[in-house]
Amino acid sequence: MKNMFFNLKPAFVLLALCLSSVAYSQNVSFVYSYDASGNRVQRKIEQPPQKKLSNPASASVITDVVKIDEVKTAIVALVYPNPTYGLLNISLENFENATYQVFDISGKEISQGKFTSSQMIIDISNEGSGQYLVKITSNGDTQSYLITKKS
Repeated sequence: MKNMFFNLKPAFVLLALCLSSVAYSQNVSFVYSYDASGNRVQRKIEQPPQKKLSNPASASVITDVVKIDEVKTAIVALVYPNPTYGLLNISLENFENATYQVFDISGKEISQGKFTSSQMIIDISNEGSGQYLVKITSNGDTQSYLITKKS
């Protein structure tokens, strides 16, 4: 009987921990706010008071605010496939005044051009295997993507 008690003790401890974490998680709620681009800019953690109060507005609220300056990229692009075997597809939401440059790992520019539509294919199949940097510039904003080319 003594051995059975010691075998069950870890299971009871684990059960107690799980139940306490479930009970705690039910008392806390998270509320998130997002900007137009889908970036989270605010997080609220609300925890009701431990005792039932007549004034529900007395619940404690913790608020974290992300500075909007930290979310700076205005370029919405999809660069695929990565890794590539030579043909690189770029889909750009706003292609007006947009340019691209492709650099090898040493910093040498191997390709550049202007976007003429929202979909573009860049051919780097004549280049060797390795990593390349695709730099997209549009209306003063720049976004870079690290691409791997396979043979």
